[in-house]
Amino acid sequence: MPIFLILMLLASNAIAQPTSPLPAPTINEDSSPLAFLLAAKSAVEAGRWGEAQEALERAESRVLTRSERPSRASTPSAQQIVGTLQRARRAVEARDRATATDAIGAALADTNS
Repeated sequence: MPIFLILMLLASNAIAQPTSPLPAPTINEDSSPLAFLLAAKSAVEAGRWGEAQEALERAESRVLTRSERPSRASTPSAQQIVGTLQRARRAVEARDRATATDAIGAALADTNS
């Protein structure tokens, strides 16, 4: 069997399968960023990493929802909380409970200021 055919067969078996959706936090879909951050904190404390990631993503999307002039729509948000949420998401992805808890705490402080 030619090597090309073998490689094609191997490649056809390596096609990525879709992943299942992350578990949703048990709060209302229309909740505030603060509510999603509290849900993420609770999920991290319980070791529910998928739920924590989903809650952080939802908190971030609510923070990023803003009104801008069309000429500034492509300008990234300069809000400090956005960077803090990204740090929290990276920590959750790495299953780093201490860093995730610290970053979520900082994001909670940002929402209260």
